[in-house]
Amino acid sequence: MKGFSTPDTQLSTDSSRRSTAVYALPAAFVAVAVAVVIVYGGTLQVPWYFDDLPNIVNSAIVRDLPAAFHRFFSPRGPGMLSFALNYRFGGLSLPGYHLVNICIHLAAGWTVLLLLRRFFAGTVLPLLGALIFVVHPVQTQAVTYTVQRFTSMSALFLLLSLYLFVRCGEMREAGRGGATLPHLATYAGCLLCGGLAVLTKQNAAVLPLLLFLCDRYLAVSPRRSLKGAVWYLLPFLLAGLAFGGYGLLNALWHHTPITVVSSAANQLTEAERSPLHYLVTEFTVLLVYVRMLIAPYGLALDHAWPPVERLLTLSNGLALAGILALLAVAYGLRRRNRAVSCGIFWFFIALAVESTLIPLDPMVDHRLYLPMFGYCLVVCGLLELLPQRIAVAAGLVLVVGYGAAAWQRNVLWNDPAAFYADNLRTVPESWQARNALAVIAIRHGDLKRAKRLLEEAIAINSHVAELFDNLGTADHLLGDIPDALEQYRRAIGVGLHYSPSYTNMGAVYADLGNWGEAERLHRQALRENADNARAWYNLGVALYNLQRKPAALDAFRRAADLTPDDGDVLFNLGEVSAELGDRQTAEGALVRLQGVNGRLAAELAGRLAALRRP
Repeated sequence: MKGFSTPDTQLSTDSSRRSTAVYALPAAFVAVAVAVVIVYGGTLQVPWYFDDLPNIVNSAIVRDLPAAFHRFFSPRGPGMLSFALNYRFGGLSLPGYHLVNICIHLAAGWTVLLLLRRFFAGTVLPLLGALIFVVHPVQTQAVTYTVQRFTSMSALFLLLSLYLFVRCGEMREAGRGGATLPHLATYAGCLLCGGLAVLTKQNAAVLPLLLFLCDRYLAVSPRRSLKGAVWYLLPFLLAGLAFGGYGLLNALWHHTPITVVSSAANQLTEAERSPLHYLVTEFTVLLVYVRMLIAPYGLALDHAWPPVERLLTLSNGLALAGILALLAVAYGLRRRNRAVSCGIFWFFIALAVESTLIPLDPMVDHRLYLPMFGYCLVVCGLLELLPQRIAVAAGLVLVVGYGAAAWQRNVLWNDPAAFYADNLRTVPESWQARNALAVIAIRHGDLKRAKRLLEEAIAINSHVAELFDNLGTADHLLGDIPDALEQYRRAIGVGLHYSPSYTNMGAVYADLGNWGEAERLHRQALRENADNARAWYNLGVALYNLQRKPAALDAFRRAADLTPDDGDVLFNLGEVSAELGDRQTAEGALVRLQGVNGRLAAELAGRLAALRRP
């Protein structure tokens, strides 16, 4: 980075203002922490949503800490390791996961505070900007939605890398750079945080561009040459290539997909899935993102944003013109208002990976977590133009307004039924919200409502196996066996041998007492997905009823390995082990069950005692 002067000499020469800023820093840290606690203190029991289930609840890696350590250098490895550590020390207890997410968000807010002090030394603006960063309602999706820890953790590492890079520049300006140990250690920490950011989520690959951006905007005379800045940034480019190359080789070695796009993107036509169509779609999405930062209404977990069908339309042209106008404003303000200019450029660079050519879900709220720093720069840059008292008052109005909206948003996150209903009101075209509401209706026994929601969802998108599978479950519970089997067959056809539907069909035949067909279907489910814990459990039940108890015991063991906290699995494992004379396994299952379900543990203890009697 350019040679940085210290924050106090960079933008202000008034010693009293500098002293106030230095001594107020601990209080500012406390203020940011209090704001985070107020907004997110009530989210510790927010349940699992959407991608939480495959990535955390049902993830074999999360349950295997050594495997998570082994995969640390794989894409998203640091984030998966953090989930595995959560599981190691708290199982699937929700508060632990949310507490870690909140702490990551708080650390990011503190880092934003330190960075903003480099732009607005000696003023209250850095605190106002950091408060906006931590209380803005758009941020709730990256904090309260557990699996989006990938987003917030990656952003934290990136912001820390930027801050350490700034410190390196300040050391150089103060004559403590070069080969001195503090400078080298800080630079190494900067590289390490940058690498962790990219590993945690690949959208952080824009780090070198963001470092270069802030290098140009924060540096003052004597200005380092462009060539010198590039050389100083070269290790970050090489590190990015190294991490990317390792990820590529690791994927090839383990025969895993290299490019992963969203399931929604996979359901589009070939033309709609093309990078060019996605890019043109994002023209409008980017402007909506800008509006959401300024006026955060219309937030949703699933926006169901449709990709463009035609490239050359008036609306697409106007959206592109809007983006170019914003970039022109940023360029025009590069000397008159560096913060606003840098913030606008930051916004577009931070979204460069996810909102350009890689087909993903066109619009999701959590992508704004890192661009939020750019918005904070813009807000503070505009507030700086106002008289101090008016600026502080306007900043506090924004903080209170955003904080109240975020608090209300988190109230919704605590209630899945209300949350998905709000999503459906905001986005009537969302089949995912309908599906989620249908699952909740099935759990509450409102099967007719579930069927109506699922039929509406299928009318919107008939390419999702889960919708037919859930409709089959509703039919099964209503006693309509022929329709249930038909829906499961449709799910298998749509989902290319969808494993859960084989399991559910097996459950239907188990209810009919046809244990042989149930066994066949559960084995087919396991051929499609060997980690289908429910299939292993149901297979064990089928084998037990077919009087093949040793094979049933093996199936229950596999189910217990995949779901060690499932009380029914542990109960059956203990009972069958005891019947076969495997007392050690039975006692081990009882011990594990005592920590999971006291009622079932007492019942199993009674069964084991009865089996021990002569």
